[in-house]
Amino acid sequence: MSNHNRECASYNPGHRVHWIQARLSRAEEPEPVEVHLFERRGFQVDVVMDGQAETWRFHDTSITRQQLDSWVRGESARLRPHGLLGLSSGACLYPCRDPLHWHDCIARSENAVSRG
Repeated sequence: MSNHNRECASYNPGHRVHWIQARLSRAEEPEPVEVHLFERRGFQVDVVMDGQAETWRFHDTSITRQQLDSWVRGESARLRPHGLLGLSSGACLYPCRDPLHWHDCIARSENAVSRG
């Protein structure tokens, strides 16, 4: 079964953004780092940040797909505190910047999905 057909409950890098993480990333003072999209291959993106190239991975969901589709090649985004990527569209993503930190999805139970 493909990961994009089920609800993921993971807050690991590359997956969902936790509301506390999002709030903290907006509240802290450090200046965000500018990130430029170089190339996208599905849910992997090649970016340039501070002159260094990195490959980031994202979880395959329809929401992530829409958010990544809004990030145009060459356009900058901002890497904010707590590892969150803020796009000019207002979307907030949590990239997995290190392949060693990638974890598969944690599927929600049917009860958890129905309770919201």
